[in-house]
Amino acid sequence: MKRTKIGLVLSLATVLSLASCTIEFSNPFNVGIYASNSEEVFANGKSYFQNIMSNKGMETMPSIGNSKMLVVPIVFANDIYQTISDSVDWNDVRNDINTCFFGTSADTNYWESVSSFYNKSSYGNLNLTGTVGDFVYVDNSVSQYQKEINDGDKKVTDITNSFLEQAYSQYFENGNLDYTDYDSDNDGYIDDVFLVYCSPYNPNDSTNLLWAYTYWDTNATAKHVKTYSWASYNFMKEGTNTGIDAHTFIHETGHAMGLDDYYSYDEGNTREPLGRLDMMDFNILDHNAFSKYNLGWITPVVADYNKTYTLKPFQDSGDALILANNFNGTCFDEFLIISYYTPTGLNALDSSTAYAGFPIKGFEQPGIKVIHVDQRLGKFTYSDTRKAFLWDGGHEDNPSDEKMDDAFYEVLNSNTKSYCYENDSFALASLVQASGQTNLMDDIADSRIASDDDLFTTTSKQLGDTVFPNFTFDDSTTIPAKMNITSLDSNGATITFTQK
Repeated sequence: MKRTKIGLVLSLATVLSLASCTIEFSNPFNVGIYASNSEEVFANGKSYFQNIMSNKGMETMPSIGNSKMLVVPIVFANDIYQTISDSVDWNDVRNDINTCFFGTSADTNYWESVSSFYNKSSYGNLNLTGTVGDFVYVDNSVSQYQKEINDGDKKVTDITNSFLEQAYSQYFENGNLDYTDYDSDNDGYIDDVFLVYCSPYNPNDSTNLLWAYTYWDTNATAKHVKTYSWASYNFMKEGTNTGIDAHTFIHETGHAMGLDDYYSYDEGNTREPLGRLDMMDFNILDHNAFSKYNLGWITPVVADYNKTYTLKPFQDSGDALILANNFNGTCFDEFLIISYYTPTGLNALDSSTAYAGFPIKGFEQPGIKVIHVDQRLGKFTYSDTRKAFLWDGGHEDNPSDEKMDDAFYEVLNSNTKSYCYENDSFALASLVQASGQTNLMDDIADSRIASDDDLFTTTSKQLGDTVFPNFTFDDSTTIPAKMNITSLDSNGATITFTQK
């Protein structure tokens, strides 16, 4: 059972998923403005990723600067599921929630709060603050709401939308809070709202009411709110009996910033392109270099052939390299992103302790992590005839992030095969395995959990030479170079790319 939580997407994205069954093709690859390898990595600014996400209906919270969250504790009407334990001190519950989101590392007595994690993960680029509001008491019991969902009267998001509306009315319309205090980027919407229900979660709940997700409400059912997350208070007790565990809440906050899940939603045996070892995969470790590039926290260097580079440990430095063909200068392209992983800092706990009792730990040894990214964009335009947004079959290289009334740009690939528009053998982000294996992308492999052997070291096989000698991108181009790691220690890793 996966510990990561499925984020539900609505409106434009839901229409888009329906349209993907009937894709219409019309134009070929749209050649970008870069004729040669670009050394620029933020050609359209550091907010380009979030602008593209927001324009397709996924309004995102700011990932740089000051951002303010509103956390809403939800209490169901009294029934068998309502109590967190036999004896509840509701003041303690509210204090726990505040510690989980806004406490210091020491306050959690375990790991990190949401705020302290993101301050460290962003290298100080993001200062996340906020408020835990008063309890919001909803009208019905869990079982009553689940019956409405099971009977087809309502969707789970209809239920949680109603809780959001009730909270907005209680806090803003009839209370003393001002929504503009939570709108740090002045876009008219609260940066992020997190609903925490004070009942146990149930991973086997087919309605998803007692699970966790992030939802984008393009209709802004509650005024000035387009993005909110939903999770149980009990997730705070998953990894520890004595402290506060923020893993799940950190993961969902990553969604609120626009990051995708890196695990697969497909049922049964299915691929796990990143081998589960990532915050947006199995809820463990720090965010990887690809995620941090998207969010504008790091400035990777575009590597060139026949040059040597030194990468300091990624946890401390944010150092990363991009290796690509005709790189377009944005995160919406196909490339390798390379960083020096160490089991330190935000990685230390999860690389030494199995998370929540599951037999999965992070990489325990240092090494070079290579991620193959294919985040190319396609344009989806509304068809009056089909009553849906349809992909034109091409790739959009460096498009404008101006909002369009009848179209938007969407990432064509996903780590979920059934969500890929172009080719289900492609993936959004996959680990290039130093072992030479491809089991993480294999639906029938015995194991799809990454291991230390999948990181490159001075003694491992070398990319482009003794392993994947002809590494080929999804666009059918190859990298005519080999990567040689000449040193790797606590001070850094030295890497040379030699053209073949």
